[in-house]
Amino acid sequence: MSLLEVLVALAVLAIAMAALVRTVSLQAVHLGEAALRTEAQWVAANVLAQTRLAASNGTASALQGQMPMGHRQWRWQLETHATPLPGVQRLRVTVQHPDGSRVVLALDGFTSPP
Repeated sequence: MSLLEVLVALAVLAIAMAALVRTVSLQAVHLGEAALRTEAQWVAANVLAQTRLAASNGTASALQGQMPMGHRQWRWQLETHATPLPGVQRLRVTVQHPDGSRVVLALDGFTSPP
């Protein structure tokens, strides 16, 4: 092999390694986002369940609040909307990032009187 062939092979290897490092770093970022969305999903599901239980017991429920999940304090907001079906309401829970910078997840559910 000549020196030129070795240099070309090293250049190709360097480009391939740079692409591999970028791919791995992007996967790490997306994994962190997936973990945040999963925790936000659990918070929203818990809020929907608590709201349905409160409605079946005839007690009032909060329209916003905070909930601890995964060593974080999540902020959530509940909106209630009427539907075309009598007695059925649509519940929309939005969950904000723990630092309050953005909405991570919005989850819809439905409830009706007992």
